[in-house]
Amino acid sequence: MKLNGHVGQDFSVELLSAYAKAGALATITNSYVDVGVNAFGINVFGYQNTATTASYANPFMVAKAFSFPTLGYGFGPVSVGITLGVGGNIGVAPSFTVTGAQGPGSDAALLAATVSGTLQGSVTPSAGLTGTVSGGIDLLLASAALVATVQIVDISAPVTANLLWGITQGSSDAVQQMTVLGNVNWNLNITWLNTSVDLVGTLGRCFFCVSRTINVFKYTNPGETISLLNRSLPSALVLQ
Repeated sequence: MKLNGHVGQDFSVELLSAYAKAGALATITNSYVDVGVNAFGINVFGYQNTATTASYANPFMVAKAFSFPTLGYGFGPVSVGITLGVGGNIGVAPSFTVTGAQGPGSDAALLAATVSGTLQGSVTPSAGLTGTVSGGIDLLLASAALVATVQIVDISAPVTANLLWGITQGSSDAVQQMTVLGNVNWNLNITWLNTSVDLVGTLGRCFFCVSRTINVFKYTNPGETISLLNRSLPSALVLQ
């Protein structure tokens, strides 16, 4: 995922890239999964496993937020302040199960296979950016602030794949044919400009204070889902 724009000149920043590999092999003990995430060009997460049945499901996320210097003004015991902030998150939610076994597969096209296996997996990379603006007044023993939170954009791109395979071996264990069935789907989910405005009031000085938050305004954008890829093998693919 890249952020492209123009501020004085064109710019492009790579926010997130993710990779995932899995294999269910005729040599059953070599079935494997390999997943990872790169953030801003740096590898921040990786997982590898090799086994007869290799599986993995564990989401990973990195978040960062920072605030700009507060703009403040004082009038005797009264102070007025405005704070701006921005935060973002990137992550990936992988889920894989890879198996390999002696014998035919579950599909009718794999009944003649001597070795068979399955691959079921999904990978969902995501990235989000949120901005906050708050302005308030402080009267020493009481304060009030108006806080606006805007989800500027939230993007996810889930990829799901299912694969069935079978290998038919001869009397000398030589591979006579390989049969494959499968499908893959890839969507792009986008939501933007979800907004919430809250009024926050505090009476007293903490640790002896009472605070209350009242939602003044909330807007939720329904977002959009775009199908990038939806493919299935029309029939069993036989390689001889």
